[in-house]
Amino acid sequence: MTPDSFHVGTSTTTSGMASGLSGSSFGLHGDFMAAAHRCRWARKGNPNQRTTAPSANAHQSTPFPRFRVISSLPVHRCAHVRLSHGQVMPHVIHVGPCESPGGIRTVMRTLAKHPPEGWTASLLPSHANRTLSMVFTAWKAARALRALPVDDSPVVHLHAASDWSLRRKLRLAARCQHPVVLHLHSGDTARWLQAKAGRAVRVRAAIEAHVSVVVVLDEAWKTLLEPLIGQVEVVPNPVHPQHHLHDVDQRDGTRLLVMGRDAPVKRRGFAVDVAAHIRNKRPEVHLHLTGGQPMEGDGWTRHGWLTDAERLALLQATDVLLLPSRFEGQPLAALEALACGVSVVADGGLVGLPDTVVRPHAGTVASWAEAIDSILSTPSEPAALAASVSHHAVEHVAQRWANMYAMAHQRASR
Repeated sequence: MTPDSFHVGTSTTTSGMASGLSGSSFGLHGDFMAAAHRCRWARKGNPNQRTTAPSANAHQSTPFPRFRVISSLPVHRCAHVRLSHGQVMPHVIHVGPCESPGGIRTVMRTLAKHPPEGWTASLLPSHANRTLSMVFTAWKAARALRALPVDDSPVVHLHAASDWSLRRKLRLAARCQHPVVLHLHSGDTARWLQAKAGRAVRVRAAIEAHVSVVVVLDEAWKTLLEPLIGQVEVVPNPVHPQHHLHDVDQRDGTRLLVMGRDAPVKRRGFAVDVAAHIRNKRPEVHLHLTGGQPMEGDGWTRHGWLTDAERLALLQATDVLLLPSRFEGQPLAALEALACGVSVVADGGLVGLPDTVVRPHAGTVASWAEAIDSILSTPSEPAALAASVSHHAVEHVAQRWANMYAMAHQRASR
């Protein structure tokens, strides 16, 4: 990851605030510039070795000249920004796998770059791909959260999957002295909670003791999880603004795509079988896959992990995105594809997706091939696909998060 791809640190939005404040600018949205009076660092050290990230309009902003962007130190930087006239801008710290490939990382980065209006945001990694690195990263995250000044009032936003990820986040929540939002991304949480006697009871007790607000991605998960863990709120996944209709329609009826990590739960082998079946009728069709190690086979290419720009270019040139996975919280790849005007075929069990997503009438290879062939023969209107996910735009989702953070503060103060 390079500084050009994403700056880890603090993003700020100050639309609606008075402009013309004195002092150094901090990288703010729009035409407004705020003066940073003081930053409270989450851990001791030389601030010249910290990173200050720009907002979404980073190309228009001016960072502190003394800060150097060091992408190898992606730790939480600043508890809040105190303006020169005494205002304190509320701050949210996103804690989770912000450096590990996958959909949660994408969501975390999007939310950090597009915080609610008037808020600042930063990222704190708590996960690494190797065991020893993961233990050390989790320890650093816990230390950073414990070191937050008690007189500050940030919101700690914990991003969790299920299984060990949820356990780790609950341990971090127990170390926090500030309002905690627990954001559940996994589509397998309910099954995991019920897989062992007493697990749901223990998780619910930990949530009631240490978490202010629990958030899931769709009403279906709210209905399923509330009987197990108590009150749950709903905020959908955001779609980054870079995912939009391309000026030129690049579809040519030959490209299928599967995105995400190379794991059995994603059923990538099933997608390869579907592509092979389609090629019996349409030999020009080619299946592209991302994640894992680069590899090529008969009628398919696995590209490995791509940069954001490469991933977007591949998506915008795709005819149909396939989602054969049976466990997803709310598939971000599907939302991004629809925003780009790309048709999506998904397993019938996946929730949180609009009606524009095509569901095969059965889970067989032949049924999937039939659904895809129909789309290739009669493509959907890209504008209609994009309109079906307009409520996932970052500005709408950010407002929902502003409400969740306010709720977290209110409940924590009781």
